[in-house]
Amino acid sequence: MFSVIFVDSWASIGFSMLIFLAGLQAIEPEVFEAARIDGANSFIMLVRITLPMMLPAVMVMSILTFISSFETFEYVFAMQGASGGPYYSTDVLATFFYRLAFGTVDGGQAIGVGSAISVVLFFIIALATATILIFFKKKDFDR
Repeated sequence: MFSVIFVDSWASIGFSMLIFLAGLQAIEPEVFEAARIDGANSFIMLVRITLPMMLPAVMVMSILTFISSFETFEYVFAMQGASGGPYYSTDVLATFFYRLAFGTVDGGQAIGVGSAISVVLFFIIALATATILIFFKKKDFDR
């Protein structure tokens, strides 16, 4: 499982950095200049300017990372196959759904159970996404 986590993290780090770089570039340099004139040091500028103004990028990456972590299929399937490794040790909901609906369990005859798992997966992702949006909505992005 650690190798799958490592490969998934390595594959998504570039996109994450791109989103955070865009968030950093969206902060106007005049804000930092005004803070320096007011006597703020680097730590104060990080805590009171950079991090609060990066919250929209953090929100986007939180949602996208959560969704992609539940939909991890291709790395597990490519590295371990449909069985999820030795004794299902790398099994995730997406590979479990695939195995039930199309794979080795009952010759793919458990498509109803697989479909139910995919619907439950959808509701888990939708509920968590709504929770993240509500959490970040309480934050004031206009400061």
